[in-house]
Amino acid sequence: MIRLLIIRDSFEPEAESKCEEYLSQAQQVDPENPEVYQLLASVRLSQQRNEEASSQDLVKIYPPGMKIWIVSDGHVFSDCIGVDDDVVSTY
Repeated sequence: MIRLLIIRDSFEPEAESKCEEYLSQAQQVDPENPEVYQLLASVRLSQQRNEEASSQDLVKIYPPGMKIWIVSDGHVFSDCIGVDDDVVSTY
């Protein structure tokens, strides 16, 4: 129902409050359902509340699955992060 409201009725005055109401009900009915938190994040993004969208309880449902370590002497990736080669060499 929430996705339908986001797409179909997003310009209706009560659409936002309906989304909030349905999300709250969904969290009460099935607090372990990741779909609820994905939709909540989507709603927060559409509301331009980006900080809240990225800090939702989704991590509780979807714990991080892997870690990646990139090993380098620094020169390979320094331009990607805006660090001059002189600074890398000095470091």
